Amino acid sequence: MRTIIPVVVSVEADKITVQNGVHKGMKVTETESFHIKSKDVNLKTYTVNRFTEITINGHQMKLSDVEPGMQVRVTQTTDPTVAARIVAKVDPSVLMPVNP
Repeated sequence: MRTIIPVVVSVEADKITVQNGVHKGMKVTETESFHIKSKDVNLKTYTVNRFTEITINGHQMKLSDVEPGMQVRVTQTTDPTVAARIVAKVDPSVLMPVNP
């Protein structure tokens, strides 16, 4: 069994939508994960403002740098619809090499 990792579904100018899985914290097997239907998936949309802290692989970034499919953890403010912190992670092996 594995725990479903939240991932970015979509990014807009001031919003991010995250898929948390069928139930937050639920564990599923590989075969079960193929049977998850869109209507059953827990989606949460957060508003992003100028105070939202955004990092990708530990580096300070902008919301426009966050892409669908990235693993993400969102911490909300006292308003559960507003993101205080977005911590995204991308596998370094999929990053494009930068030529000096």
